[in-house]
Amino acid sequence: MTLKDAEETITQVRDLLDKGSEFKQAGYVIVAFQEFAEAKVLLSYVSRQELLSERQVGAGWMPYLLGLLDFVGELRRITMDQLKVGKLKEAQATFESMQGVFEDLLSLDRTSIIPTFRRKIDVARRLVEATRGDVIAEIRRASLEKAVRSLEKRIR
Repeated sequence: MTLKDAEETITQVRDLLDKGSEFKQAGYVIVAFQEFAEAKVLLSYVSRQELLSERQVGAGWMPYLLGLLDFVGELRRITMDQLKVGKLKEAQATFESMQGVFEDLLSLDRTSIIPTFRRKIDVARRLVEATRGDVIAEIRRASLEKAVRSLEKRIR
């Protein structure tokens, strides 16, 4: 299934929910919209380095926020992939995006009304801290490697 297919399905589900709203807050409905939001935000970020707004995603505010929390994990994966291939500047930029999304979500009030938000924010916090450590370690390693190469040149 492509994102376009998912968007068409989400639109059909939304139309059905508008007719019978008793299922709007069902867990499986929220999760479906959340996964869609995460996928749409991720695709936009990877293809255009753009973070979509809730309105641009069109999944509703609660699934959008939960999708952003899951997106933090995707940003960690991207950062780690960039570090693996030596793209330190790109990894730093991705980490800064990750940290920004997390801090924005952390600043929200009244999140207790959103199911699983507190658990997801705790997971996101751990991911941000772990990624910060990985990026710092790689910066230090690269700096040390550069210093060793410079010393080798001077010794020769």
